[in-house]
Amino acid sequence: MMHFFTAQSDGYHLQLFSPVHWVMIILALIVSVIVWWGKSEKNHHIIENMIYGGLVVQVIMLYSWYLIGGYSSHKEALPLYGCRIAILCFIIGYFMNRPKLRTIGFLLGGYGAPLALIMPSLDPFTPIHLTTVSYIVGHVLLWAATLDHLKHHLDLLTKENLRFSLLMINLLLLITWQFDLTTQSNYSYFLQSPVLSELFNNWSLIQYGLFVVLLHNVLLTGTYRVANKYRLKNLGDEELSFDTKVS
Repeated sequence: MMHFFTAQSDGYHLQLFSPVHWVMIILALIVSVIVWWGKSEKNHHIIENMIYGGLVVQVIMLYSWYLIGGYSSHKEALPLYGCRIAILCFIIGYFMNRPKLRTIGFLLGGYGAPLALIMPSLDPFTPIHLTTVSYIVGHVLLWAATLDHLKHHLDLLTKENLRFSLLMINLLLLITWQFDLTTQSNYSYFLQSPVLSELFNNWSLIQYGLFVVLLHNVLLTGTYRVANKYRLKNLGDEELSFDTKVS
């Protein structure tokens, strides 16, 4: 039990498709089935409350440990990773009825959650540790919230919300990039790639930073195109576009 809460890192590195990784993937698949095929409105309401309630517990659990355990610092604990931003936007947007924030959560979670589940980057603590549970719960529920939004709340993905979300996300990316350069942090991986980092050894920080911003926008485009396709098929509404003016 003491190891579960320890703030003494042991340098553990999660191997892809290890037992812990498979647990993560299987949980994500099970939750996906429950969220996507939960048919009745009563079940949907219960599932949504469980998703967002679970995200609140995850955020409180992680940041309480950061504060009490004293493990992390401004270089790791701030909500400047895309998935952390998405989780907070989903929580605030859901409980305070802010569609624009839920749209930000959806766009970031649409690619951030799958990537985090396929190529996990855990804190350096041997499982089972609080950070392991927090990572799995947070990203599985973020993916659940994204699927729930795609299936039940695409009416919130208006042109106005889309344009606002894209503007805010790119502003956050630029702020995060500057913060990383100033503090030598690595939020949103602006200084070092979590995978295939050797490919960027000869790139300048400016070149690599611009590549990260471009990559995020490519992934954002993919997420909104999937939403457009599903929207046209199920809502019969007009297609949304980055360059469409709000009427």
